[in-house]
Order: sequence, then C-alpha cells, then structure tokens
Amino acid sequence: MSNTKLQRMVEYEAMAEKKSDVYTIADMLTDLRKGLWSEMYAGKPIDAYRRHLQNTYVEAMAAKINPPALPAAAAALFGGGAGAANTDDIRPIIKDEMRVLDRDILTAIGRASDRMTRAHLQDTRDQIKQMLDPK
Repeated sequence: MSNTKLQRMVEYEAMAEKKSDVYTIADMLTDLRKGLWSEMYAGKPIDAYRRHLQNTYVEAMAAKINPPALPAAAAALFGGGAGAANTDDIRPIIKDEMRVLDRDILTAIGRASDRMTRAHLQDTRDQIKQMLDPK
C-alpha cells in the first residue's frame, strides 16, 4: 500500500494497451476491502483481532487522504511537503473507496448481531467521516 507502488499501478493502467489485462488500483482496493471486512459482509461478529486489523487499515487510509506534515528538512528535500510519490491519482480513488466502505458499514450496522461489532462499525463510520471532512 505504499504510495510509490500505488502510483505505479496507476501508471501501468494508463500505459496498458489492453485495459482488461491490468489489475487496477480500484480492483485491488475492492478486493482488499472485501477481504478485510469479510465478517461484516457475511453478517458475522467481528472479533478483537479483526477489529484491530480493520482499524489499522482505516488509519492507513486516513494517512493517505490527509498525510501528516513533513518536517521542514524533509519538506525542502521533497519540494514543499508533497512526499516522494505523486498522490494526485491515488487520493481520489482511496476517498471513493472509503465512501463505499461507509455505505456498506451503514447497511451492516442494522444486521450486526452483537453490541461490540455495532460499536466498532459505528466508530469506523465516525473515523471515515473525519478523514473525508476533517474540518
């Protein structure tokens, strides 16, 4: 999930002669979401280990959407704080993926069979809302 590798996926897609032969960043994010949140999609309780994994994923996506400011020396090295990889094409698809996850979580909350799963899903929605609109 490094920005450099994600950017390379975007570039491969742009340069491919046959788009159907390319594993796109959108496809990868969909596969990742469906795997990481499989219990939610199956309507099963989410255990503590999976909740931790899902929280780590959401935190990683938040850092890609709203990257922390670089220290002054690093900002000067990378030309003002944009980092080593251009994220212009990465950020929009990750934001879209978070919107899809938010919609799926909203649907799943009503089907959650235990309080801890419901609380986790609601908290995740709060985190997504904050990352998409940090004001």
